[in-house]
Amino acid sequence: MEDSTSSRQGSGAYQYLPLDEGSGEIRLLHLLPGPFPSPIRVTLESTPFSPDAPPQFEALSYAWGSAENLIDIFIGSSGCYTLTVTQNLAEALPYLRLEDRSRTLWIDAICVNQSDMAERTSQVKRMADIFSKATRVVVWLGPASEDSSMAIAFFNTICSKVTIDWQTYSFQSTSAGTWWADVSIPKSLDQAQSNSISSLLSRSWFERLWIWQEVRLPSGDTIVKCGHQEIRWSSVCQAILYLLRMDLSHGNHDLLNMRVNSVLQLCNKHSYGYVPLAELLDATKNCKCSDPRDRIFALLSLLDPSERVIGIEADYSKTVSEVYTNAALSTIKFSQALDIMETTGLEENNLGLPSWVPNWPCRAIEKSLGYSVAAAGETLAVDIGHQGYEGILQVTGVSVATIDRVEGFKLPEYRAAKKTDIGHEIRRIASWINLQGPFEKDSKDLLAFCRTICADQFAEAEHPPRSDQLSLKECLQALRFLLGPEGNVDDWNIGFLATVGPYVCGRSFFVTKDGCQGLGPRAAKPGDIVTVLLGGPSAFILRPVDGGQHQLIGNAYCHGLMGAEALLGPLPERFRAVAKLEEKSNICWWGHMDRETESFYCEDPRLGELPSGWKRRDHPSDQFWTWFVNEETGEEMKWGSDLRLTPEALRQRGVDLKVFKLV
Repeated sequence: MEDSTSSRQGSGAYQYLPLDEGSGEIRLLHLLPGPFPSPIRVTLESTPFSPDAPPQFEALSYAWGSAENLIDIFIGSSGCYTLTVTQNLAEALPYLRLEDRSRTLWIDAICVNQSDMAERTSQVKRMADIFSKATRVVVWLGPASEDSSMAIAFFNTICSKVTIDWQTYSFQSTSAGTWWADVSIPKSLDQAQSNSISSLLSRSWFERLWIWQEVRLPSGDTIVKCGHQEIRWSSVCQAILYLLRMDLSHGNHDLLNMRVNSVLQLCNKHSYGYVPLAELLDATKNCKCSDPRDRIFALLSLLDPSERVIGIEADYSKTVSEVYTNAALSTIKFSQALDIMETTGLEENNLGLPSWVPNWPCRAIEKSLGYSVAAAGETLAVDIGHQGYEGILQVTGVSVATIDRVEGFKLPEYRAAKKTDIGHEIRRIASWINLQGPFEKDSKDLLAFCRTICADQFAEAEHPPRSDQLSLKECLQALRFLLGPEGNVDDWNIGFLATVGPYVCGRSFFVTKDGCQGLGPRAAKPGDIVTVLLGGPSAFILRPVDGGQHQLIGNAYCHGLMGAEALLGPLPERFRAVAKLEEKSNICWWGHMDRETESFYCEDPRLGELPSGWKRRDHPSDQFWTWFVNEETGEEMKWGSDLRLTPEALRQRGVDLKVFKLV
């Protein structure tokens, strides 16, 4: 079939003609049959596309690769025209071609005129429908290598032995050898197998950002091709989770552990479905894309339909700064939360962005502080003001401390940091604040330092306690040993250093003028103020600038202020903050545990009685979150906010709320 949309240009180069946007046209590629080594010939066909009645085609998910040393393929059954493609794509096409019949595919680099920004913008908006309505998605990892077959064989072995329940992360045996499903029994994995899996998971496809929608949206079972070998994507996902649950602590499996963890969130089918933009941006922080605007555009199709109306659209006519600023502001206004500002860092802002807008391609921080704390309690980011032409964001909060001293951890990013170096830096920072042993059993200074460098993230932060995390007692014991006379970094405290590392790498340690300890961004300096902003999970470091305005330096952990103490005062000794697991949803909900009765309360014991006219509404999960209803007006307030924590209610409590203008 000759391409009816093409015309000839000098030297036989293929020239695209416009698609009919009115009929929703897309281009489909017909890969013409032929033997493996023969030249590639394709035809292109423009066809109307409707999600309700899509044409039959497969969609290709692959890594574009380098734009250098491009290769020509022939367009048209007689090869009239040529089109240049990357080596990665040219390498894939012979493996995709059938010998006896043509194969219909949608391949973005060929089916979209990449030099036409208007068409590119239009087609990017349709990629979600294209991949979700494709007959099948084909993932191309690249040609086979010496050990790729070993890795794929191991994946297939796992899937032949067990099945997985993605709701509970449990395994069921499919054979007589039930020990395969028992993750408590160590499984052997020799070094050759470990290396082969690490090599396969290190292929560039796993680093791409666009693959998140390409493998999460299709309803059919995606297949993965590596050379001539094929494996189902669902089998890859199952094998990844199984490897995560295996005891790989014996032997040299560090690289494998790192690669498995790097692709886990992509493969974790329990997290499939709609995810807030702030969470998606954090989950994909290490993914790569050639255009920084795609950091936002590639994730839009994974948002909940209610969040897609917040005003973010793929538009390549906008600058990177415009795209990022609009995404941050739209998300803050929609969610009434400041979670998206958790990734802001002044030293990483090289795009001329306002300080409160994250520069998403640059992420030196491994782990956010916001998942283990609730500095502003169940407050909402309300009364948000924005002066777009000046890049000013207006937020409300309290100023709680001023930084007196600050010292950065001299460490690379966590993935490149050695455990021994982390240990030496902890000793150095402890010496810097004059924290020296021997320590009494109940040393408050040691406790504050331990909770700060661990960002209060211990096993007992969840109920039931997490088995894969150290307890506060274990961390204190390891820290006491590390700061002792010998201070050796050995196998005994290596788990503690692995707990601390993601929090201290890329950050600074600070001490406020009133003696509080904290973790903050590397750009923090004396004179910066520690604030708690309504709708913000952690504290934020602000820097006063001219005109009564402030720059956002980054988020922070400040010991003694991360449980809404700045708004409500100290928590009664009888209670402790904890995240309790709701088994039916597998979600952890923040609340408070009574130390004496072990009872869990989803409401903060410091809040007191509800205002007149309000009551709690019963619902299936009322043990974990509250749903308030006004009996007189019918007004409702669901999870995520509490009417006793509105700005008006806080001011009545005597909280000195201020308005900060961030530039």
